[in-house]
Amino acid sequence: FSNDEIAEVVKYCHLRGVDVHVAANILVKPNETEEFLQYMGFLNSASVDAVIIQDIGMAETTKKAYPDLTLHASTQLTATSLESVKYLEEKGFSRVVLARELSFDEIKYITDNSKAEIEVFAVGEQSFLGKISDEVKLDTRESPLKVRLTKLAKQISVLGYIAAFFIS
Repeated sequence: FSNDEIAEVVKYCHLRGVDVHVAANILVKPNETEEFLQYMGFLNSASVDAVIIQDIGMAETTKKAYPDLTLHASTQLTATSLESVKYLEEKGFSRVVLARELSFDEIKYITDNSKAEIEVFAVGEQSFLGKISDEVKLDTRESPLKVRLTKLAKQISVLGYIAAFFIS
């Protein structure tokens, strides 16, 4: 998408009450820093609701340059512990997408003891969804694509084998 197209999509979504999160899941090389920061500035001026970042150095640099830009920590940052999540909170991330290797109990512990919003992204049978299958109930009264997770998630949307869990 061009910058003009992105700005138009953001306006369109916001008029309809839809948030826009832009993934910037790349490792930025030293000679790409300025271009990356210009793009973050554009996203900030376009009023995106959040940027999902993998590169911890660029996250810190971005937060200094654009303190009001909401940052979400990508699963590619591999947050596997409460200490990792707290570190990312200190660096300015408001949401952390946990690593896929964590167990249900580990996710619950982190969720119960952190301030950041926690998201778990799962793909395939070896994912979080597979690990907690005993604790997941399909509720087909609402939609076959909605899943209720006992006492942990507000809502889980599942499409095929891809799921994003937003946990409070």
